[in-house]
Amino acid sequence: MDKNILTKDELRALDEATADYGAATNYWLLKIHICFIIGLTLMVFAGLYPDQVIRWLRLVESPYKDTLYELLELRTMTIAIMIIAGYLCYRYLPNIKIALGIILSVVVMNLFMDIPVYYSAKLALGDWDLSILVVARLVLIYFLASLYLTAEYLPCPPRKLFANPFRNNGHSRALK
Repeated sequence: MDKNILTKDELRALDEATADYGAATNYWLLKIHICFIIGLTLMVFAGLYPDQVIRWLRLVESPYKDTLYELLELRTMTIAIMIIAGYLCYRYLPNIKIALGIILSVVVMNLFMDIPVYYSAKLALGDWDLSILVVARLVLIYFLASLYLTAEYLPCPPRKLFANPFRNNGHSRALK
């Protein structure tokens, strides 16, 4: 009786079909590090330097300047909560896809809500340096979406955050 259920050609076809699953998680830890770095940077600037942020956004003569300080303080707390929740979910949650979806939707929603509130004066003046902030936030959205789409291939919890992101150590759930 033949112990092999599949022929060699079928096994080779299955190997070729699943060979790219490991590539889905390439540099996933680097993407997570970049997401945390961008979030921390936005939080530090909004929380510790609100005067400079308001001056940079050209909202110094805004009629609702006092409200902007409250909005930046609220934004700082929101980013801090997102970072803490993101870390705890990343570290301990078995199904991280749901948490990544929620974080991704909040980040996208915040970007679109920031355009009329914070970016209107800089957009009206045509300042090019606003593109730095927009690109950083788009990179954050891209990496979060990439992580969301490949979440089922991430390693099982508890996951390490402070590890070398360039080391390929086989922490993938990929089929091999």
